[in-house]
Amino acid sequence: MDQLRKVPLKIILSIFFSLTLLVFIPDTILASTYYVSKQGNNSNGLSWTTSCNELNQINWSTVKPGDTIEIDGSSTSVTYSTSLSIGSSGTGGSPITISKSQSTGHIGTPLTTGGITVSGNYITVRGLTVKKSSGDAVTVKGSDFITLDSLVVEHPGGRGIKADGYSNPVNNITIKNSRIDTTDESHGYVQADNIYLQYGSNSVIEGNNIANQNGYNFNGYGTSKSHIDLI
Repeated sequence: MDQLRKVPLKIILSIFFSLTLLVFIPDTILASTYYVSKQGNNSNGLSWTTSCNELNQINWSTVKPGDTIEIDGSSTSVTYSTSLSIGSSGTGGSPITISKSQSTGHIGTPLTTGGITVSGNYITVRGLTVKKSSGDAVTVKGSDFITLDSLVVEHPGGRGIKADGYSNPVNNITIKNSRIDTTDESHGYVQADNIYLQYGSNSVIEGNNIANQNGYNFNGYGTSKSHIDLI
């Protein structure tokens, strides 16, 4: 106790205010960037060298609000054979972002044949391509505040983008600036909905390029209070 009394008051106050600031630091300041690349050694994912080498190798237990996951597209494109199943949630001020990389040497197209599934909240997925998935290309399940931006969906075995709110409503989903083509390449016809929203509200769909519109471009079953503007 005597030793504590000898500590100058200004040092005690400095420590106190530093600890107080730590409590109020936003998640985005403490956020991490994780990397996915075929060239990675699949360890902690915090650099291109230690990156996850497939989409299904992402350790979602370490991904927290405000974090970003960059996916390598090399100089032209990289194909990943596994699905991207997003298993974490962001917050209102600190969403989790999964996107194609903007780093030099990695800005090509990251392409998956396994599809994308979103089951968290406050998630942004940007700049990825899903091609020839065996089922629905992109599925959103029971989630809130999801943004799908600048995606490319080509020739899936099912729907292009499906927001499935049958068990739990999918609300506040934004689908924008994306190109979707559910044409069956073998037969040349549209086999499923390009965009399908089921039981949700407050959704925004705008600025998308919907290929081969023939009645399958959009299905909004049970969807309300939404802005729908297809191209």
